[in-house]
Formats: sequence, structure tokens, C-alpha cells
Amino acid sequence: MTARLEAAPTAPMLEADLQRLIICSSSPEKCLRRVKERCLAHVFGWVGVHFRPAKTRKGWRVPVEGSLGKGWPDLVLLHPGHKRLILAELKRLGHVPTREQLQILELFGGVPGVTTVVWTPFELDSGEIMRELQRSVSR
Repeated sequence: MTARLEAAPTAPMLEADLQRLIICSSSPEKCLRRVKERCLAHVFGWVGVHFRPAKTRKGWRVPVEGSLGKGWPDLVLLHPGHKRLILAELKRLGHVPTREQLQILELFGGVPGVTTVVWTPFELDSGEIMRELQRSVSR
């Protein structure tokens, strides 16, 4: 199965744009029918979650508790059929993960079946994201 990507937008891609290309709230069937929303993860059998910040009196916050909260990756993707988990930190071009984000990725990087990645629009354009999502499917 091959998904075709449209031409890159002229404006710089934001993390939120990258996130919406990888996961969406629609079912996989809807994702396959919709051209505007690629939902790459769903197309290849992945399910995922992204925690959005909420506006509070103190500004934008992601409600979370626990020692793993600060630096938690932008996307958590699970492929139930292949027992794989991807923790993905998404960044705009030219931006790098924080120390806390790198620590979380390092902690999970040694766990069997878990892949940790930092994805930018470059990895999308180069096909790296597509290859990683297809890796379990083609085995």
C-alpha cells in the first residue's frame, strides 16, 4: 500500500500541521477517503494519541501529573497487530527537542518494541515517516 503525499506547502510547516498529517480523529476508512487529511498512521494500521494544551488563566497548559509529564512526546502511536509503539517528538525545521523531551525519548528508547523518533517536515518530505510507519506492515 502506498500513500501519495501532496506538494509541500509554501509556508513553513508547523508542528500541528505535521501532527495532523500523521494522525487524525477520523476512522481509518474516513482517512482513506479524505484527500486533505492524510492520517498516515491510520492508513497503515496505527492508532495514536496527541494531548493538546488548554488555555488557562496562566496561559496554555497540558494537564498532566507524574514524573514523565514534562517532556512527554507529541505523538504516541501503537500498532496493535505488530505490538509496536512509536513515541514521536515533532519539531518545526530548525527547532530541537528540549532536554526533558530528549530524556523521555532516551528512557523509552531501550524498551523492546518501542521506537523513539524526532520528526520534522524534512522526515516527511524524505519519506522517512512513511518508511517507519510501513516497517511493521511490510514484515
